Amino acid sequence: MSSPSVGVPVDGCLRLPAKTPLYQAGARGTVWRVLEGVMRLDQEGPAGPRLAGLLLPDDLVGCEVATMGRYGGTAWALVPSLLMPWTPGAGPAATEVMLQGLLRVQQRTGELLALRSGLAEQRVSRLILMLAGPEATELVLPTLNDMADINDLAMESVSRAMSRLRQLEALTPLPRRHRFALNRAALLRFA
Repeated sequence: MSSPSVGVPVDGCLRLPAKTPLYQAGARGTVWRVLEGVMRLDQEGPAGPRLAGLLLPDDLVGCEVATMGRYGGTAWALVPSLLMPWTPGAGPAATEVMLQGLLRVQQRTGELLALRSGLAEQRVSRLILMLAGPEATELVLPTLNDMADINDLAMESVSRAMSRLRQLEALTPLPRRHRFALNRAALLRFA
């Protein structure tokens, strides 16, 4: 599929609800820039889809289309996300944008590996801080099941870690579902 199965066009951009695919592996399409939210990239493995990356605001999604003509994996919105089509211009500026985006994704790969070691509270805290970026004070979090998959933990372990983080006021639930106020200093103590 080259276009999203469900999405709402917004001023030339695309708003995707959580759990909505942007594209499937092998499809033709365009490169996208994440404006808001988090996109998950999966690669097909012997046992089915496996996590290949998380794409955050300002990251480019689907860069492989520019060279291979097709998407190499499947991308979907982990939380509600806003994307805009990205058309590379000519010259060094476009190359710089693409290289900076690829560098960010490569650096995040190391961060993803760190999410799979340590105590559950450490892993969950690191994931929250990664998703929040350097400045956010509020965040829509993925489902417990998605967090468990990303962190390579049992869902019950993530649930206990989230409860502990709430007890210690590192996270404060807000009225909207899956939205939390962040106490960055408290989260950093666990990370």
